[in-house]
Amino acid sequence: MGKLTKAARLAVFCRRLMEAPACAMQAEAYETGDRLMREVEDEFSGVPYAPQNWRSDGRLYWPLPDSARTEASGVTRYRSLGHVTTIGTNGAVEIRVLFGEVILAKPGSDGRSIDELLRSRVSDD
Repeated sequence: MGKLTKAARLAVFCRRLMEAPACAMQAEAYETGDRLMREVEDEFSGVPYAPQNWRSDGRLYWPLPDSARTEASGVTRYRSLGHVTTIGTNGAVEIRVLFGEVILAKPGSDGRSIDELLRSRVSDD
């Protein structure tokens, strides 16, 4: 298949992540997202993997570990240029446009979403 736009590649990635088995742990969810993002970009971007060139090469990259901020709720947020990716201790994943809409919300293997994890933490306090 040929090259796709960034928006089309993001849609393919989101579809594949939603179709993947639910993860039970944060590390598993992070690795799954990273693997799927690389697969989609290798298949549809035409740009070699070089995360040091993320600002200029036009390829989409899964957030790097150095952008992680773990919160008291147990969720870890990864800030990217235009998105915030949140991964829960239960393997839930949420991708939100920076200051905007949720474009992906995948529950962990226990069925709980990021919102549910955050709400349960607030009710525990």
